[in-house]
Amino acid sequence: MSEKTPDYEALIKRFDEGYYGEFEGCTPATDEKLAKFIDNCQKRSIPQAIQDELVEYYKVHDNLIGHGCDDEIIFEWLDYHNKDCLWLGQSDMDTIRCIVSTHKFTIGDASNVSYGEEYEFDTLYDMLKGYCDDLEY
Repeated sequence: MSEKTPDYEALIKRFDEGYYGEFEGCTPATDEKLAKFIDNCQKRSIPQAIQDELVEYYKVHDNLIGHGCDDEIIFEWLDYHNKDCLWLGQSDMDTIRCIVSTHKFTIGDASNVSYGEEYEFDTLYDMLKGYCDDLEY
């Protein structure tokens, strides 16, 4: 996907220390969990670029603000609510999504895909960085 792997661990550390008060380290997804995630994506025709970006993240840490990569809830809005998004995580009232048709990663809430254009990002890394930048610790 990218020439250089984004430093997801630094962002996870920053979020955890600010939000929870401590960083317990990253736990990479197992090969079995990654295979299940990829299978779930392929069954739903998730574009390869989105799969690759998420797998790159899950190889560093198997938790994106609440959901592990083998959690079926990621696909709930695609499967049951005819929405064009993956539900990647939740923190308080903030909902983290990937809009499949546009390959945008967004921060919004239950009613809004995003809080505005400034909360829509081209990459997962940029979205996580924006989320950390926006948090008030």
